[in-house]
Amino acid sequence: MTIIHPGDYTTNKQKIQEVLQNHQQESGLPVSLEPVRVSLSVADETGRYCGGLNARINDQSMHIELLGVIPQSRTLGIGRQLMLEAIATAKAKGCTTVTVSTQDYQAKGFYLKLGFQVFGELENVPVKQTTKYYLVLYLD
Repeated sequence: MTIIHPGDYTTNKQKIQEVLQNHQQESGLPVSLEPVRVSLSVADETGRYCGGLNARINDQSMHIELLGVIPQSRTLGIGRQLMLEAIATAKAKGCTTVTVSTQDYQAKGFYLKLGFQVFGELENVPVKQTTKYYLVLYLD
């Protein structure tokens, strides 16, 4: 066997997904579809970008990949508005969970207020002296 480095990311991703979908089907589970991408943004009345959220849906779960709000707009409820819209989208698409990860210096409390629960944490990840938290929101 030969390890090819660097490999072609896109081609390799497609082949890995095919292998995993075949395994999922052999296990008697529904075959995963290509992820659904969700992108939301907020602008003020002048059109200035204030923040945004990117997520992806795999099977019945949405994962929040990125959420950011510019410093001048952080107390206006924009992050909450974006999250509530993402959660509504997840429900509309048949998701049963929404997941997110955050660092100890970021938004753990914000997600807890939205009903998320911590299901895991890693100390010194991705750098020393920080903790990464993994959170889940179970949808009704």
